[in-house]
Amino acid sequence: MLICNLPTYNKNVLAKEAVANYLTESARMLSQNRRLHLLIAEAELSLTALF
Repeated sequence: MLICNLPTYNKNVLAKEAVANYLTESARMLSQNRRLHLLIAEAELSLTALF
């Protein structure tokens, strides 16, 4: 029979959730940053096409 220390188990679960949330937020920010860079590059190309 598996006996676990409930407070320690809860801390581990919370720590894993915190890491998962951090990674999700980091991925979202990187995705937005990439879109911003693409928009800037597109705008630069449009401007250079005028000259």
